[in-house]
Amino acid sequence: MGRGVLKMIGLRGRLRQAVVTGAVMAVAPVALGGCNGTPPTASFTMSPNPAHVGQAVTFDASASTPGDRGENCYGGNIIEHYDWDFDGDGTTDLSTTGPVTTHTYSSAGLRAVTLTVTNTCGLSDSETQPLTVLPAGTARTKSSRATSARVPSRTAAARPGARRPHRAAGAPVNIGAPRVYGAAKVGRSLTVDRGLWKGTRQIRYQYQWRRCAAGSGRCVDIDGATGHAYTVILGDVGSTLRVVVTARNRAGRAAAVSGATAFVLPAVPAPAAPSLP
Repeated sequence: MGRGVLKMIGLRGRLRQAVVTGAVMAVAPVALGGCNGTPPTASFTMSPNPAHVGQAVTFDASASTPGDRGENCYGGNIIEHYDWDFDGDGTTDLSTTGPVTTHTYSSAGLRAVTLTVTNTCGLSDSETQPLTVLPAGTARTKSSRATSARVPSRTAAARPGARRPHRAAGAPVNIGAPRVYGAAKVGRSLTVDRGLWKGTRQIRYQYQWRRCAAGSGRCVDIDGATGHAYTVILGDVGSTLRVVVTARNRAGRAAAVSGATAFVLPAVPAPAAPSLP
């Protein structure tokens, strides 16, 4: 009888080849290699920002995109999970399958929030944004976790070769906080040590100086203050200063915040020259 070859697409997007000989048909998988899609793009919003201690903050990553599926990824390409680091310590606090979640904070301060998205091909991307948390009348003793359920890790049998990283491999991670040096007085120059970082080279750094109100701790970016050094101005008097250092490489980005300076003092006028009799 005649012999023919029939090619079919399987349920998981694998190409299968069927050899037909008379009434007997044998089906065997054809290896096509791994998924060759493009990485996703992480993007999210936070509301409200600034927030207060004990107030629920909504994090919305609906603007994130999964990337192209690639010619070998017949099953399509989607964002499989969203990993959230709410406090900037480099570890994943929550992993969800949906783009929207909430979180509350138990203490005031500036937080570096990082989202890492991972698509069907196992490729990831991260984005970090600063969030200001202001004091409230009654602070909770423990942060309440987000309403979305934690996603259990898949086994290797469920998806051979798949990885579920907490963040993109080789993305920058801060292991030593930035520090500000110099006297916090009008007219004086302050410099920032970017701290210690690890991650795949080359890592590029950006700086943003911030002015923080006394008492509330609320910080705002200082326009144009994006260099390694900053000269204290009259408008800083009574406030403290911080620096947000953002590290970037091809694998992702992360941010770390320096400690606050002392309260900025006005310049001390030079003593008047003694008058001659």
